[in-house]
Amino acid sequence: MKTVDAHLADVLDSVRPLPTVTAPLIDALGAVLAHDLRSEIDLPVFTNSAMDGYAVRRCDLDDATESNPVTMTVTGDVGAGAVAPAAVPGSAVPVMTGAPLPAGADAVVPVEWTDAGGEVVQILRQPAPWANIRAQGEDVPRGSVVLSEGAIIDTAAIALIASIGASHVTVHRRPHVLILSTGSELVAPGSRLGPAQIFDSNSVMLAAAVRQLGGTFRQLSAAPDDADALV
Repeated sequence: MKTVDAHLADVLDSVRPLPTVTAPLIDALGAVLAHDLRSEIDLPVFTNSAMDGYAVRRCDLDDATESNPVTMTVTGDVGAGAVAPAAVPGSAVPVMTGAPLPAGADAVVPVEWTDAGGEVVQILRQPAPWANIRAQGEDVPRGSVVLSEGAIIDTAAIALIASIGASHVTVHRRPHVLILSTGSELVAPGSRLGPAQIFDSNSVMLAAAVRQLGGTFRQLSAAPDDADALV
């Protein structure tokens, strides 16, 4: 008698990748990526602030301490999606998380390290070089592989693919599985049980597993224990 592993090996030996199709991104959820996916852009797209605060030149803050704060002139106000003015000597540019880093700035001081002033702001300590800054391309450099061939596209992958600007992706067609339970004692859930009958739970479990793994299925009614009925 053949073992389960032997049967599985026979099945896997006969399996070949299904043809590919280009699908809208949201329709690719649960599908298998057909080719390596490379980013055509850097992520982040531009160097930006990692938190709310003030973009500064560190050399202006050499002596900043809580007991001896440095007072700086506030210039501009950079929100997410706004173009940043340049940081000039002695100035602090208010920036929001995700806002472009002003030219000339080399650190972002968290708002918690300041007195949150108006036209001028007192800065209570000097940040480390390039502190609280996300450099262009530090997460995903242009041309790098973001997902490898064979990856199952889950919700995180959907977000990643969208973040590099792709609206469609090439995936393998979903496998279609025919599910047939055998057993004269089996009845479908929701039916009335007769004498010596049980509910068919295996086919429901298999159908759910197929859907969970990205396939489609057709579930047949349970067949009786009669070889001729299966022909």
